[in-house]
Amino acid sequence: HVARAPAALSLSEMLGGISPSVPDARGLQVTVGNRVATVLGYAGRLGDGGLREELMGVVAKESSLAAIRAASDAEPCWRVKFLGHSYGGMALTYLGSQLRPRMLPENAKLLAELTGLREPLSLG
Repeated sequence: HVARAPAALSLSEMLGGISPSVPDARGLQVTVGNRVATVLGYAGRLGDGGLREELMGVVAKESSLAAIRAASDAEPCWRVKFLGHSYGGMALTYLGSQLRPRMLPENAKLLAELTGLREPLSLG
């Protein structure tokens, strides 16, 4: 069993949302719905360089399209790689608000660093 972050605790919320400096979240394990992924890196703000239009062109789910339409241009986006046999190897860009950090011991040190805590989170 793996604990999940509350729905309101997204990667965007944890990392300061629209802060001008974006922490390096590479390697952090997150969930997107029921799927598990690893953060590969920061993709940019949704309103920068046509990122919103790019995502609108590749997304098929209506709920995801609605989230992209409703999100602020300042919404940070990250590239993630899915784990497991169904989505293994796929790298896609997601809104930070759609990514939930996994509450795992392996994530504790990185989460502490990203959020500015002095001590790693106790997830045991």
